[in-house]
Amino acid sequence: MNNVNRIILCIIDDVRATQFLELINKGLLPNCKRLMESGMHSMNCVTDFPSITYPTQVSTITGTYTGDYRKEPCHGIPLFNWMGRDYNRPILRNYGAKDLQIYKINKDLGQNCQTICEMIEEGNKTSITQYINRGVDYFYPDNKRKLVLFYLLINYYNNVKTIIKYANSLVVHKLLDNFKKPKRYFDTNEPPICSLIWFMSSDVLMHQYGNESMLYKLNLLHIDRVIGDLLEGLEQLGYLEDTAIAITADHGNYKANKVGNMNLVLSSLGLTNYHPRKYKGGNMDLAEFGGVGFFNFKGNTSSTQKTLWNHPTIKELKNYGPKKVNLLKQLFKIEGTTLMYYPKRTNSSHKGEVLLKRKINHGKYIRGILEYHGTGENMKTRYIKENSEKDVFGYY
Repeated sequence: MNNVNRIILCIIDDVRATQFLELINKGLLPNCKRLMESGMHSMNCVTDFPSITYPTQVSTITGTYTGDYRKEPCHGIPLFNWMGRDYNRPILRNYGAKDLQIYKINKDLGQNCQTICEMIEEGNKTSITQYINRGVDYFYPDNKRKLVLFYLLINYYNNVKTIIKYANSLVVHKLLDNFKKPKRYFDTNEPPICSLIWFMSSDVLMHQYGNESMLYKLNLLHIDRVIGDLLEGLEQLGYLEDTAIAITADHGNYKANKVGNMNLVLSSLGLTNYHPRKYKGGNMDLAEFGGVGFFNFKGNTSSTQKTLWNHPTIKELKNYGPKKVNLLKQLFKIEGTTLMYYPKRTNSSHKGEVLLKRKINHGKYIRGILEYHGTGENMKTRYIKENSEKDVFGYY
């Protein structure tokens, strides 16, 4: 390849690098192997944090990280589900909600970042099933009804193999049609200069059947097959040689040892989930609890600011809620919880401390601090250990 005139960014959702490379080494993903051998590849990639779908994909497409998107050069998608505490009353965002909040994600990015499509000023840009698509000229599904039908099919259709093949094939065939008949999708008769595609089927199957299931592995093989269709189609159209194709996952996966009931623990501590319509009197929000849990707790407010959610002080966290529990100890009762971090209330986007606490044997704890100051390229951090012989993160 001499000149690159077009790019295609392909994200395959929820694929662990070691498993993917194992399938390549066994010769089961020949088209991905072809791209690896004819181009560049990395054997040591680390995903963004938190390692879940939308924050990681936004970071990939914008080249920025999660942060205070109003002040810093970063994006505003912290989680798949998150609480906007700056609103009076807080909002709850859920990009998988039935009311299609996914369509709000491009606005939620904020104005201090740009997608790759926005960075490219000239030429047609397209997005196939990729909702993080600010700056594109065409997007499929191009209306909410098609999105609902696509979502229902991929999640609930009885014949899993058939519908997954359909979903994967649709992504590639729709993109190739953009190249074959650009005038149907754009104002000009030029094929897209930048294309975003997302294979979500791997994530759906991983959560339903697990990463070691035959269906999950067969789906990865089928994704490789349709990538082969993409390469063949671009070659026939004369665009393969000047098109850079980037293939990546957004995050990996793991196998949980067990499933627990969070409601039992939370109710025993006097914690109730907030909802802006169903229960405004809740005192907490659990945004996520997988490999990492993200809690929002309501701090004390004045009588005139009852609907605001100030961050609680450390003192409040130690004597919280109607049962006056010490959350800095009691949350460790959630089975499997070993590490906790919480910011100081006085933190700003430019300066602050994140307090760290790790549970070790016999109910004892070790502590540490992450200090930071500055933003963007000028940010500097320092890790301080309470005990010089023990590391909070458990690396040594």
